[in-house]
Amino acid sequence: MFSGFSRPLSPSNDVEPWKKKGGQSPLWKGTTTESSIQPKLSTKGAARISNARAASNCAMRSVANGSEQARQAQDVRLVVDAIPTLAWSARADGSADFFNQRWLDYTGLSAEQARDWGWTVALHSDDVNGLVDYWRSVLASGEPGEIEGRLRRFDGVYRWFLFRATPSFDDHGRVVKWFGTNTDIEDRKRAECLLAGENLVLEMTAKGNSLESILEALCRVVEQTASGCCCSVVLIDPSGSTIEQAVAPSLPSSYNDRFPGCPVDREGGPCTEAARRKTQVIVPDIAADTRWDTYEVEHLEENVAAAEIKIDANKMQELDGLARAS
Repeated sequence: MFSGFSRPLSPSNDVEPWKKKGGQSPLWKGTTTESSIQPKLSTKGAARISNARAASNCAMRSVANGSEQARQAQDVRLVVDAIPTLAWSARADGSADFFNQRWLDYTGLSAEQARDWGWTVALHSDDVNGLVDYWRSVLASGEPGEIEGRLRRFDGVYRWFLFRATPSFDDHGRVVKWFGTNTDIEDRKRAECLLAGENLVLEMTAKGNSLESILEALCRVVEQTASGCCCSVVLIDPSGSTIEQAVAPSLPSSYNDRFPGCPVDREGGPCTEAARRKTQVIVPDIAADTRWDTYEVEHLEENVAAAEIKIDANKMQELDGLARAS
C-alpha cells in the first residue's frame, strides 16, 4: 500500500516486527509521519503543477483586473450622469451608442429608442435636416464641431441647445469615437431674439413704416421667442371704448376682421375683456370656458384653443405716437 512512496516501510522506519502464532512470517506494525511519505514526482509532473499554479495566478489576476475595470467604468458612468449637461457618445460612423441619464430624462426617450440614429426624432422639424447634414460633414472632416438647434423636451416643448462634438483617435490617427454635449442656451437665444426684435421695430419706426407692418414685426418677434404660440395685437381708440384694429399675422384673416368697431364694454371675448379691465386675462381653453359663451370660437381656426392677453396702454400709446409721428 506504500509502493508509491520513495521510502519503503522497514524496521528502520520505527516499525517493529510482530509474529503470528505458529511461527509464521512476521508482519510489520508501526507508525509513519507526514514527513516520511513525501511523494516522488517526475520532471513532467512538477512542470505540470508549476504551469497549473501559474495559470491559476494569472486567472486570479485577470478576475481582479476585470473587477477593477468594472468598478472604474461604473464610477465614470456615475460622473457622466451627474454632470449638469446632456452628454453622449457615438461610433466612428456617427451612430450614437451612449446617452447619459440627463439626456434620456430630458427627451423622455429610452436608451434603445435613442441609439444609432433614433435620437433625431427629438430634433425640431425645421432643424433636423440642417443638423444631420452638419453632423455628417463633421464626421467627414474628423474635426470638432458645434451647431445650434432645438431639442424636444419630454413634454413636447422645444428648447435651444448648443450641440458640440469632439473626436477621439487611436494610435494611427484614425477616429474611433465621438464624444459630445448638448448645452441649453434657451435663455440666451431668447434674449438675443428680443434684442434683435427691439432693434428691428425701432428701425422700422425710424424709417416711417406703417403701424400695421410694425405691429406684425412685433408679433413675429414674440412668436419666435415663445415656441408654438400665435401673437396678436389689438389697437383701441384714444377714448378706450372701441377696438380700431387687430393685427395677427399668423392667424386667419377672419380673426382680424371681427375686431374693428367692436365696443370694449361688450363681452366679446378675452381680448375685449382684457381691454375693458386693463389687466391680464389667461384662458386655458376658450371653447370650454363658460365666460365666453357668446364669443365666436369658430373664428379661432388653426387649433387655437388658449389665450393669454396682456394690456399695456402706455407702451401702445408710445408706439402709436411714434408710428403716427413718422
